[in-house]
Amino acid sequence: MHKYRVNATFSLNGGEQEPELSYHQFDSDSVEDFSDDSYFQSTSLESSGGEVSFTVKAEDEYEAEEIAQGVVRDGDEIEDGNSWTWVVEDVNYDIEMLEEPMTLERALEILTALADQADGSEGDEAREAAEFIARHIAAQAQELQKLRAEISLMQASIAEMSAKLAMLEAAAKNSEVEPTA
Repeated sequence: MHKYRVNATFSLNGGEQEPELSYHQFDSDSVEDFSDDSYFQSTSLESSGGEVSFTVKAEDEYEAEEIAQGVVRDGDEIEDGNSWTWVVEDVNYDIEMLEEPMTLERALEILTALADQADGSEGDEAREAAEFIARHIAAQAQELQKLRAEISLMQASIAEMSAKLAMLEAAAKNSEVEPTA
């Protein structure tokens, strides 16, 4: 399994809207001969700029896009904060495989998956070999960590001894007697 970063861009279509106003909407009681001859054309409500990003696990880019289509797709209806329903349109997916750092755990997972594909005793031996290698590397990593700790202690001791030596050299220099003539 690989990880893919998905960036989906889309537009929203709010359909056609036509204002439905009548003379009852205006306070016309204080005027004479009020006539409402308004004619409003319908207008299309569209908005672009939708963009969402997320990470998915998939075998390949095709599967990553299938998963992304389950999140946002053409024809989805979504409701905004004003209770207006919009239709998702013009969805475009930009899919990029993420580079995962190789770790011991991930390497073992990959090798075990490969071993699982083998038949019978070959698969068992391959799994056993992968686990052996993982244990061996883990042991080597522990040993390396111990050696690094020892080196750090030695470096601290060297720094302490160097400081003492510098003090002794300074004391020796100050105690030197000048010959008298």
